[in-house]
Amino acid sequence: MGTFRGENLTYQIARNCNYLSRCISHIEKLMIHALKRYIFGIYKTDLAILIFILSLSFGLRVTLQMYESEEEITHDTAHYLILARNLYEGKGYYSNTYWALCLPQERIPFPDMYRAPLLPILIACLYHIFGVSLFAAKMVSVITGSLIPIPLFLIANRLIGSKSCAILAALLAAVDPILLKSSVSILTEQAFTLFILCSF
Repeated sequence: MGTFRGENLTYQIARNCNYLSRCISHIEKLMIHALKRYIFGIYKTDLAILIFILSLSFGLRVTLQMYESEEEITHDTAHYLILARNLYEGKGYYSNTYWALCLPQERIPFPDMYRAPLLPILIACLYHIFGVSLFAAKMVSVITGSLIPIPLFLIANRLIGSKSCAILAALLAAVDPILLKSSVSILTEQAFTLFILCSF
């Protein structure tokens, strides 16, 4: 009798495991299908339009940054560039900005957490690709600013349910004068805006 119960229990466990395995496989297929619909669920014509908008967004920003005057560098920008340069040179997250002159001379440069570290880190990474230059530093804002239409398109499409409105939102983000202007500044606004939109 005990042997029969043991065999019956083993059979039930095996059957349940087999059922669970099929359920997991089915859930996995549903997740993959949902992911494909979410990522690739744009019609080919809409996808082509979105690629055009991204190309326009990137092209406008690259062209604009080529004509941006170096005299417009602000104190904040200079601070980010100093931090990025020190990271690039392996000196760590150190600063020697002028507002620290109240410190004793032997304490300059000093570890500086006044600025958020992401922008200097991204600039330092591009320094390794393009070399130390204002062009490389500006490319962080250019790239992140150019990508803003993507999450904006997805958000508008999900909230409104209209691809036409979503495309219009993406196009407005690509050519908006304020976004264009800040995309050629070495500041945190473009990366911050992109990551905030991606969080939705």
